[in-house]
Formats: sequence, C-alpha cells, structure tokens
Amino acid sequence: MQQVRWRPGSGSCRAKRSNLLLWWMCICPVTTISALANRISLGDVDAPDFAARSCDEIGRLAESLSRMRRSLVQAIRMLEA
Repeated sequence: MQQVRWRPGSGSCRAKRSNLLLWWMCICPVTTISALANRISLGDVDAPDFAARSCDEIGRLAESLSRMRRSLVQAIRMLEA
C-alpha cells in the first residue's frame, strides 16, 4: 500500500477554488443586488431587473427586489395620474 504524502500548496489551491466558488455563488450576486437596490432607492426606477439564476435565497431576494421596483413604478404612475 502506497502512503499518501502531504504536498505543500495543495491546501492553498483548494482554498483558492473555494473562495472563487463562494465569490461566484454568493458575493457577486449579493453585491449586484445591493447596487441595484441603491439605484432604486435614489429614484432610478428604470434600473434593470437582476436576472436570478437560481431558486435559492439569493434568487428569491432578486425576485422580491424586482417586484418591489415594479410596485414602486406603478404607485408613482398612480400618483401622477
């Protein structure tokens, strides 16, 4: 039976891949949604919807923000009429 030896740097590579995956799956979408919410809060109701790629919590958050933006646009139109 061959003994597995520890190789320097192998854990570092896994950590980098994990960080990249975390950034791609969580941090990037949350940052984008946050920027979109900021634009809407400053009155830019023409900001585009965030295209949710998933049905998880981040996807539901994006859908909720889009629904809130559409409701805000509708309320503004009703007030202007």
